Amino acid sequence: MPFESALRDGLRVLESVTASDGVGRLALRDLLLPQEATVFSHLERLHALAEQARALHPPLVLCHTDIHGMNLLLNTSGDLYILDWEGAMLAPREHDLFAFTGEHFSTFLAAYRRWTGDAPLYADVFGFYFYRRNLEDLTDWIMRILYENTDEAQNDLDLEGIKHDCLAAWPYFEIAIERVRKQLRDINHDS
Repeated sequence: MPFESALRDGLRVLESVTASDGVGRLALRDLLLPQEATVFSHLERLHALAEQARALHPPLVLCHTDIHGMNLLLNTSGDLYILDWEGAMLAPREHDLFAFTGEHFSTFLAAYRRWTGDAPLYADVFGFYFYRRNLEDLTDWIMRILYENTDEAQNDLDLEGIKHDCLAAWPYFEIAIERVRKQLRDINHDS
């Protein structure tokens, strides 16, 4: 988890931020320092899930690593293309599949199984990627606000991203892992 040291360093820097450091940095401090124990708890859980994933020895496949709507192109013939392969790597299937675990995951999973067969999938590996992506995104926004942004409007956008994309997801990580576990059991039972 290459982002971990940057996340820890960013939180340490926030401890010394004052009003003279700018409105965005001050707002970031006020938003995250009360959540510091939760961040560290999530890092701890991430490490535990990483150990569980390693013990499972999931097969590695080519993964895009950044699947989302902006990287998908559907042409008029119904052909789906995946764009922007700069982060491609060999990783467990769950690395890409976690992005599809929302409301229609069971339907997606059934279609996926038709193409891939009964390749093993593990709820705890999905969980690893839930935590990892969230904390990695959080780190990216912290670094942008602390070191890269040059105007407060961008800081405001990044703070909203932290609130809505990171912090808002925290109460649901474990619920999502259990939902995926149930969906995997259900589809394996139906096979």
